[in-house]
Amino acid sequence: MGLFSFNRINRKVVIASVITIVLLMFLCYIITNLGFSIDGEGGWVSKFNNNIKKIIGKDDAHVPDSILLVNIAYDKELIPIDDSDGFPIGEIDITNRGALFQFLSILEKRNDYKYIFLDVFFEEGYDSPNDDNLFPLISRMRDIVIPRHRDAKLGHLDQLSNKAYVSDYTVTKKSSSFTKYELLTDTLKSIALKIYNDRTGKDISRKGLFYSDGGRLCNSTLFAKQIINFNSPYDNDGNKNYYNLSADLLADTDELMTTPLLKDKYIFIGAMELNDIHGTSEGSLPGVVITANSFLSLTKGQHMIPLSLIVLLFLILLFISLQVYSGNTMASLIRKYIEKRKWKLNPYVISYIVSWVSYMSLLSVVCIVSYMIYGVIYDIFFTATIFQNIDFFITNIYDNKKRKTSRFKDYVLGLIFK
Repeated sequence: MGLFSFNRINRKVVIASVITIVLLMFLCYIITNLGFSIDGEGGWVSKFNNNIKKIIGKDDAHVPDSILLVNIAYDKELIPIDDSDGFPIGEIDITNRGALFQFLSILEKRNDYKYIFLDVFFEEGYDSPNDDNLFPLISRMRDIVIPRHRDAKLGHLDQLSNKAYVSDYTVTKKSSSFTKYELLTDTLKSIALKIYNDRTGKDISRKGLFYSDGGRLCNSTLFAKQIINFNSPYDNDGNKNYYNLSADLLADTDELMTTPLLKDKYIFIGAMELNDIHGTSEGSLPGVVITANSFLSLTKGQHMIPLSLIVLLFLILLFISLQVYSGNTMASLIRKYIEKRKWKLNPYVISYIVSWVSYMSLLSVVCIVSYMIYGVIYDIFFTATIFQNIDFFITNIYDNKKRKTSRFKDYVLGLIFK
């Protein structure tokens, strides 16, 4: 009996295979939409992306013309700070809010930008003399958002709450590496989703365990893809990847009022160096760049799940499932091979390990095709493990039980018709 023989296929095998695949695809969809990364997932995705880039010869990403990155890592001011009892204990440096006010005032007067993400968290208790000018300006400006975090309280809620959206980078309990960007948590929109919603009129909605965008099935999370990437402030042609707020942009405010640099741009303002740097499956990236990447991924529709991908995955997994339920399992072939060679190895342990690796290898090819055609990474760990366990059960428990039953039946019949 060959691996790709369908001699034992019957209605029960087909029904069992279809039910298994539907449940597998549903569970993988749920796993994909978890707000956190499964341990080990980030490392695997990182290796996978790096290998894919080598195969297809993809160059490092660059900063698209529609994006302007503004670095505020070196724009600081000192403010007094008190302890929990209200007694002064010294000073602390925060982002220079006077410089922010100056820059945003120019953007408001020009009024030719597309959108602004000001990646500065105005935490309660950290007040600046410039806040009286800055916060009313942010409140009245069009198309501007600021971050909020679930574990910290935003200050000046009366002025800023309508501009604040979620900007959390969820990690696993055992790893600080960020892999997934959560677009929607309960009813809370992320920064990337808010910008996408305002600029395109599209949005992600939830019904039960499923998410949709414009009536089409989609994911509520994104892998942090490297659309924007840089290793230095300059690209290979000597152009700036990002601009320092005070040193580059505010050095000549008259020029800034007329320069085409700001026109029709998505302006992402945040720390490009020193602070707010996060480990991701694509390497270390500033938080503001992670948000920009996620927004660009949304505009490219990388959160959508194409119907053709669903059909392709279903057919491939159905083929594998039919083989497994028909008894043409990896585990059985490996065990028979070991027993035939009379190797002094435990055939059950070896077949368990090798068959899992075999399913992983086969599904890796499926994942590569899915990534290259659709930009979607399919969860192969869970699928391979399920197939492997069904495989092992059929080969070493179900079939053994049938053989024992058959031998017992032959023995009884032999006694009767002796």
